[in-house]
Amino acid sequence: MMVPAAVSHLSLSNAGFVVILKPESDPRSVPIFIGMPEAQAIAIPLNHIQPSRPLTHDLLKNVVENLDCHVGHVEIREIRDGTYFAGILLQGRLGEIFLDARPSDAIALALRCEVPIMIDDAVIEESGVIIQLEEEQADAAGKKDSGRLETVSSDPRVRLKARMAVAIREERYEDAARIRDELRQEIHHTLES
Repeated sequence: MMVPAAVSHLSLSNAGFVVILKPESDPRSVPIFIGMPEAQAIAIPLNHIQPSRPLTHDLLKNVVENLDCHVGHVEIREIRDGTYFAGILLQGRLGEIFLDARPSDAIALALRCEVPIMIDDAVIEESGVIIQLEEEQADAAGKKDSGRLETVSSDPRVRLKARMAVAIREERYEDAARIRDELRQEIHHTLES
């Protein structure tokens, strides 16, 4: 089942880039590692920047609209071997067309077209982590506090996901990749049991 999600955070650093998707009505978030150009393509509409000339995703939006179509929504529909798969639903007078896309391109287009970003429950189950941003903690505590992750499970997979989310939040991407590998081993071990 697909659920709506929003971009809650985009982290840019010299070590790497990650976009955090926050599904509605779920405490978990889904971190997706992306490249620098992809992060820029997402940051532009997030920050309401109007480039002087159309960039690639602006061009795609213009092409779709000029072909008498519109983007219905985008989907983050699968994660396989650590790689996310996405798609774009186009709707027009000839019906619906579903196009495969990279998640970063789908998200960048969704933000420009102001359409829903949908994420599959299975993706949330596999890669979702609970992330509490520093601002949220300060609001909850009524004071400024360092960004920490809150988790309430004794499941080792949930704990590993929580540690990975902290590493991502603190922009320790090498640690996050190592923890991701530990998580894969834990999942593999669980499946063998």
